[in-house]
Amino acid sequence: MGEKEVQYSEGSELNLHGEFKNCSKNPNHFNFIPVDQFRLEHLPERYRNDDIFEFINLTAQLTVRVVCTYVSKKRPLTWPGTSLKYLFSDMRGEEMNSTGTGRVWVVTLAKEGGGNEESDDELYQDGKEYHEGPDNGAEQEAAHVAREEMEQINTCVCENCKESDSPSSEFGWVKVITARYVVFNNKEARSASCHLFFDSDRGGNPKTILTVVKMATLNPKLDWCWLKCVTCWRGSLKCAKK
Repeated sequence: MGEKEVQYSEGSELNLHGEFKNCSKNPNHFNFIPVDQFRLEHLPERYRNDDIFEFINLTAQLTVRVVCTYVSKKRPLTWPGTSLKYLFSDMRGEEMNSTGTGRVWVVTLAKEGGGNEESDDELYQDGKEYHEGPDNGAEQEAAHVAREEMEQINTCVCENCKESDSPSSEFGWVKVITARYVVFNNKEARSASCHLFFDSDRGGNPKTILTVVKMATLNPKLDWCWLKCVTCWRGSLKCAKK
């Protein structure tokens, strides 16, 4: 199965720096090189060329911190086919702060007059349309944003625009891939956000936070999923589009 790692925090993201110092792996952190301090000479001599160095830096910029604040009641008790405890299975139905990582995969600018992306109108599993059903009988969960509703999205629906009287008409969709144990289903996806440049000074800017609209695709066997995010910050779109 390989090692699965997610950071669990009892407080907000502000606690992450303190938890870094208290991390059980901290004695080995002296070998860790922060992205903004990474230099060509850090590479093994045989790999010291500009193309490899640029590729690593670009990949780092496409890496996002995925923050999830809810644990679905549908998380299984154990990993499929094993007796090993599934991550956070003992916290199902609870609100909590967990962080994992993901990667920007596709960036699409919203079409003029509407932000609809037909390929993402439904939730797909193994190439087939999939309907999730409620997280629990008492909790009605919208498995996906319906096609009719998607066609009505003509302005940005990020957290800032949802609270604004004049939401931006210029926005884009950002598709992020992450592990399914990080975000299990739509119930969790709607509590999640993706943070660009989280390991640099720009990470504190609210504009670098992508609002997760829905889970677009999931692959239970390979344990990954696509998250469809939205932002109206041109800096995020331009950087990710590169």
